[in-house]
Amino acid sequence: AGPRAPSQEAISLSHLEDMLSVLTREQVGFLVTLYLQASTSHLEALARSHDAGDIAGVSAQAHILISLAGNVGASDASEAARALERACRDDAPKDQIAGLVCGLAEKVGASRLALQSWQSALEELRASA
Repeated sequence: AGPRAPSQEAISLSHLEDMLSVLTREQVGFLVTLYLQASTSHLEALARSHDAGDIAGVSAQAHILISLAGNVGASDASEAARALERACRDDAPKDQIAGLVCGLAEKVGASRLALQSWQSALEELRASA
């Protein structure tokens, strides 16, 4: 079983526990670390695309973040990315897209903090085993 970190809405602890039931702690840790690293670079690329007015680029980065976040139980971030991708596809007004970009950055940031906390708890559990 996984660590009992404080429940945080930014991530699904049950999703992480399900992952631990089929993958090793090392494999789950790798996926979480991958998300922590890749989410930053994809958000940066998304911001650059948004600043340049490249809606296709924003949509492409949002699409990547849907799966990246979903894989580690960051459902709020995944849903925010999906809403942004949909808005880009539907040619939503620029101010709506800008708001969704900011909202996605906030959701990813919250999920990153929650996953870092969860990962620390997992490492403490492993060290005491």
